[in-house]
Amino acid sequence: MLILCNVSSLVRCSYAVTGKSLVKWLLLMCSVFLISLLLIMDAFTRGKLSEWGFDDLADEWEGHGIDEEAFNLLTENDVKDLIPRIGLRRKFLHKFQEYKTVSRLIETTDEGKIIKASYGRDKDFLRNKLAELVIKSELSRMKDARISSARFMQLANEINDIFPHESPEIYYVPYVNNKGKPKAARGKLFSAYCYLRKHYKKYGLIPSSNKNIISSLREQNTPEEEAIQWLKNNIEPFTEVKERWKSTFQSRTVLQKTYSIFEYFKAFPCLKLPLGFTLDVNDMFLVLERRQEALASRKLTAQPVPF
Repeated sequence: MLILCNVSSLVRCSYAVTGKSLVKWLLLMCSVFLISLLLIMDAFTRGKLSEWGFDDLADEWEGHGIDEEAFNLLTENDVKDLIPRIGLRRKFLHKFQEYKTVSRLIETTDEGKIIKASYGRDKDFLRNKLAELVIKSELSRMKDARISSARFMQLANEINDIFPHESPEIYYVPYVNNKGKPKAARGKLFSAYCYLRKHYKKYGLIPSSNKNIISSLREQNTPEEEAIQWLKNNIEPFTEVKERWKSTFQSRTVLQKTYSIFEYFKAFPCLKLPLGFTLDVNDMFLVLERRQEALASRKLTAQPVPF
């Protein structure tokens, strides 16, 4: 709006001045126009620098014309020129890499480019692949790293910025405890995180003694309680659903005594999947297996009846 006002002022007043005064006036108006444009363009950069704690850099970067577009295109060499001090530069690069995680992966990796191409109307968007790509990047430096709830939300919002029709809630909803009724964290990013950590631990990439998988995100639970909460909030990947379903057999047997059939199906949405019936079949086999073990145990311990 400020720019339009300056232009309209230029048109109205050009009839009232002539000669040298016109030249001076035109130069003045052009200067005002450029300053206004610079201020508008610099609002994003100044705000982002302030948010990250680099307010002292704002004036200098304004002089270099670092607007939003230029900011998003910065390379490590650009930052090296703009921030000569090594310590400050490393801090900025850390923030910048976090800020650009998803867009960097989408634009610079083959898998990211395939995911980007799958987005659009009448296309099968590769959401699970996207979540796995992002979480693999987060855990690339240290497999045992814990991702905070704030970081999950930041990544989910960045996905939404790049793919506007992808709601952040699809990718992460934080743990809540509403009046003693806990709801586990959920979403595609969180599922990918749990899945990858499980496999890293299985193959020795994470020490087996580490039990703090998601302690920063919610209260500590036993492994079985954690698996129950996960099943109540996730339906994929189905291979993990089956594993967690089997490992929680004992706890779910107790729940069945307190839940109606309707409540039980509502509590575990995985039962409504096309292959959900296989979970019930597995439970039936486990029941039969345990009964057979109990019968075998009785036979082994049976004593001959004296006559």
